[in-house]
Amino acid sequence: MYKCVFLILFSFFMEICAELKVSSDFTGASAKNIQISANHLTLSPGGEGDRGFTCWWYVKVENVNLSEPFSVTVNAAGLKQSRNRGIGSFWALPDKMSYSYDNKNWVHSENGTKSKNKATWTVKNPQQSTIWVAWGAPYLPADSKRLVDKLPTGIAKPFVLCKTRAGNEVHAVKISSSNNISGKKAVWIQARQHAWESGSSWVGEGLIEWICSDNSDAVKLREKAVIYYVPIMDVDNVATGNGGKEQSPHDHNRDWSDKPHWNSVTEAQKIIFKHIEDNTMSLFLDLHNPGPSDKNTFLFVTPLDIQSQSNQESQKKFIADLKKFVTGPLPFKNKVVVSGKNYHPMWKTISKSWFVLNSTENSCGVTIEIPWNTPKSLPEGYKKCGAEIGRAVSSFIE
Repeated sequence: MYKCVFLILFSFFMEICAELKVSSDFTGASAKNIQISANHLTLSPGGEGDRGFTCWWYVKVENVNLSEPFSVTVNAAGLKQSRNRGIGSFWALPDKMSYSYDNKNWVHSENGTKSKNKATWTVKNPQQSTIWVAWGAPYLPADSKRLVDKLPTGIAKPFVLCKTRAGNEVHAVKISSSNNISGKKAVWIQARQHAWESGSSWVGEGLIEWICSDNSDAVKLREKAVIYYVPIMDVDNVATGNGGKEQSPHDHNRDWSDKPHWNSVTEAQKIIFKHIEDNTMSLFLDLHNPGPSDKNTFLFVTPLDIQSQSNQESQKKFIADLKKFVTGPLPFKNKVVVSGKNYHPMWKTISKSWFVLNSTENSCGVTIEIPWNTPKSLPEGYKKCGAEIGRAVSSFIE
């Protein structure tokens, strides 16, 4: 008996005294400058500046001591983008850290304590000795496939949009009430042109799940329209834990020209052009996450002078539909930002600008920015926002 008690106590002692083990060798992970001290982890975001904003961090931590608080400090000094340009540390320092005990269900820590280029978050009472910690709830290429494969087979048709330059598959889905889509209005929805903006894919998942639901408005939408959805456009950078935004030679959202660099943009354009040519293209939605100070959902739109009168009216209608339905937890409060020549030198090759410049009458193309730095910016809140956007889409497609 004494031997048994000794073994139990020894095992407990070893668990308490074991040093933290930190892993960043899995899909989507990103960290460098890892330091360990007792039940405290310090790291910097990983990634390469030439592959976009180096603001994303995501690691697995083992041997957490359950008898005391567990804390994480992120040092975000010296963040980069392409051509060795710097970006502000605030991109990597959310108010709340995201963490998970199973790498599937994500929650927030309490608000962190911040200094100039650092922030520290604490899990006061850790429940398990293995914890994944991240800038935000990750959404990985496997999640894209999981989503498109689980949708109802009678109305949702998964397909591979393309293979990336690195040979990864870009998963997509085509949704309609029947295989015959002739004459139906077309809706194109995409997320993650900027790899670090993981929340946009969660929003898209909620949106598409609603569109495939038994809700009567969703059923009507599927009868009137064919809906395409791409959960992750920049798969390569998501897989490697790079930021994607402002990467070299330019990111996916600056690639919408007549000669795109990125394969997913090329193939998306082919499908959209087909519907433009047969005059069925109706709505283009590009899902993003904005800067940390934006706390409500808002839109980027194109200057009115590049829109036809009918497209201006279509845009007004969609904005009204969003205001009516997107009321919380991440509400749209009618904020609309025009992104023209003063916004970015490549503004005409931003995806929603390309769409408007090439679109036919009675269509609308916008970028929807859903906030990531709020207490509701977790998968549950994102997906609820996506379902609300779905209701707006259904209302728009009359």
